[in-house]
Amino acid sequence: MLAPGALHPRPQELLTGFRSGLPILEIALQIPVKVFVRPDIKKLDPDVIVPMHCSGDNFANAVRTQMPGKLLLAGTGSRLTFGA
Repeated sequence: MLAPGALHPRPQELLTGFRSGLPILEIALQIPVKVFVRPDIKKLDPDVIVPMHCSGDNFANAVRTQMPGKLLLAGTGSRLTFGA
């Protein structure tokens, strides 16, 4: 059992709400942007990453290519059950 406030050393799942969309200026100037999975997320090495709506397709695609087998897409009404 973990102490109150302690973080589990390796989470099984990570539900994200990270805003990874393209900034307006880069869209307007048509500058290609490379979206990446943050190193601290990779270091956590969760079993699955469930990006929420505000994460955007770019972030989901980055997880798909940079962390194969970790992406779990879910939408409104999805029920997710994780084991202990």
